[in-house]
Amino acid sequence: MWGFALILRGVIRYAFPFLMFLFLLLIPLQLFAAEVLQIRTSMVLQIGDQNRSYSVRLACLDVDPSDERKAREFLKSKLPRGKKINFKPKGVVDGSLLAIVTPIGMEKDVSRQLIDANLGNSLCD
Repeated sequence: MWGFALILRGVIRYAFPFLMFLFLLLIPLQLFAAEVLQIRTSMVLQIGDQNRSYSVRLACLDVDPSDERKAREFLKSKLPRGKKINFKPKGVVDGSLLAIVTPIGMEKDVSRQLIDANLGNSLCD
């Protein structure tokens, strides 16, 4: 009886922290993803990351001024307020973070989606 209690105490002491660590590793990353706060222009987003806010310019994208309204509406349909996203910083331009922005659950980043919809030109090809 005492042997079982000692084994159980050892399992709780050593295995429980390990299992909790493993559980935290397996939590879906979208819980910690940034979210869209506002679409400022066809190339600039305001995103939030927990308690911070960033102005993000979409990398590898140039939108013609004549397509600005259509491109902005396209972005609003793909990135509604609160949409979870992943972003990969690529640099800084005019005080805005330059990044590749990919909505959670989509394979293509929004710059590529705008280019594929003929609403922008690629600057990275």
